[in-house]
Amino acid sequence: MAAAPSDALSGRLAEALGAPALPLDGADWAAVVPSEPDSSVRVALLLDPAVPACDPATAITRAACRVRDVAAALDTFRDASLWLVLPPTGLFPAPERPQAPEAAALWALGRTVSSEYPAIEVRMVSLERSGDTARDAERLLAEESDRLGVFRRALFSRIAPCVRDIGLWSPDVREAFAALCDGDVRASDLDRLMRQDDEIADTLDARRFAAEETAHAAEIDEMITRGADASR
Repeated sequence: MAAAPSDALSGRLAEALGAPALPLDGADWAAVVPSEPDSSVRVALLLDPAVPACDPATAITRAACRVRDVAAALDTFRDASLWLVLPPTGLFPAPERPQAPEAAALWALGRTVSSEYPAIEVRMVSLERSGDTARDAERLLAEESDRLGVFRRALFSRIAPCVRDIGLWSPDVREAFAALCDGDVRASDLDRLMRQDDEIADTLDARRFAAEETAHAAEIDEMITRGADASR
């Protein structure tokens, strides 16, 4: 987790994830990341200083250099991901506002990194800060939790119970399953994770079902309206 020294959000996220918080300026990424190429490495760059830059062009150039350096350091790993947390640029429809239109260049750079470094999973997030550090941290963590929930649901809730039910849920097998996951899961209680994954999946299913029901109700209302208009 790397951000400007004055960015309190970086510290809050690092604490929640159990990850180190690093300064963007002067970080030696080759020395920071693990030396073993088989390691799983996750890096998040918060490219949104709390104090607006006096010279946006200079700030964007420096941010682009940081992205370049991190991508070069991650390129040697088989399992690496890079999150770029950027301020709203106005690239996307409302309610996003053009808070920092100059940062659109970093979105383009993120896509370039994704193309030129296919081994690195690149994710870009547009974050309009609320002024509440705790709330903003929860919003960013939620970006990842839904994705991990779907992944863990597929891995644990479908495969692991079958292995356990046929009597093969040995310590070695449990360790192998844990090794397939990201670092934040490896030392966890898989039984507890499976219960959590069921809850996450149920929540996601409920949201999807509610959205489908709303869309279906809208279709019915439209059909009724059309029928009423046709009968006049």
